[in-house]
Amino acid sequence: MTWNYKGAVYNLIGKYDSALKCFDKCLSIDPNSVPAIVNKSISYFNLGNIDNSLKYCEFALKLDSTNCHVWDNYATFLFHANRLEESLNAYNHALISCPKNITLLKNKLILLFNMGNWEDVFIFSDEILNINNEWNWVEEYKKLASEKLNN
Repeated sequence: MTWNYKGAVYNLIGKYDSALKCFDKCLSIDPNSVPAIVNKSISYFNLGNIDNSLKYCEFALKLDSTNCHVWDNYATFLFHANRLEESLNAYNHALISCPKNITLLKNKLILLFNMGNWEDVFIFSDEILNINNEWNWVEEYKKLASEKLNN
């Protein structure tokens, strides 16, 4: 795990090639280390290699299909690959395991908004507000969706 932590630090400071070497060392010790696999996918994403990012996320999900963090990364990478429907599907999977995870809820709402699914934005905003009605940012999305639906 030390190699994973070292690689995570390299990721934080933008030394992604060095990070990948650390994750490779970690995975040579434990080829099923989900944290190292996830961190490796993040390195690839930051290097602009979305295909490898997705590949490593998919591998991590095979090992741990309930890991909300992996699903969030996977959905984000799919979004950046312009695979929006697949990204939405990934967020839906993530929210099965973590239905009240604020990051997942926010990211799914932003995705729906970017897709122009105004009715879904409006409905999903209400779902989020049922969890916590003090999130003003959700009200803004709901208001914008309502305006788009009424135009």
